[in-house]
Amino acid sequence: MQLKDSHLITRWHNLDAYCQIVEKYNNRQLSFPEDALKAFSAIITAMGRAIANRMLYSLPEVFLNGALLWKTISSAKQRTNAAGNVMKQFPSWSWLGWDTEVDTRLWLLHEYIVDKDDYSKSSREITQLSHVIRLMYRQMIGPE
Repeated sequence: MQLKDSHLITRWHNLDAYCQIVEKYNNRQLSFPEDALKAFSAIITAMGRAIANRMLYSLPEVFLNGALLWKTISSAKQRTNAAGNVMKQFPSWSWLGWDTEVDTRLWLLHEYIVDKDDYSKSSREITQLSHVIRLMYRQMIGPE
């Protein structure tokens, strides 16, 4: 499946920049892995309020349905601390909990599909997944 630029419209204009930062950031070796969330939060804050509004383990809440659609490029292992213990403070569903290269192309696919004739099956599958993710998220954060 190929996407043509002429068919794309974004609702979250910082998504491209965010994808690039995530891919570059998670490919680095951190001196203090337990500070991964703090370090990435500082990067997001530097990008400005538009992207930093509400983040959930470095995934934008405004785009949570799509942001959960990341995958690994190389062999994946959970992020560990200096002692080699898996860091439980990072959930497995966030790329932040993994020490690996990250592929974010599915984020762009999820966010940008406009031509429903060409991508109706993928769009339908993503819509179904989005409903499941919303329900799980509501259960996780509890009643407002």
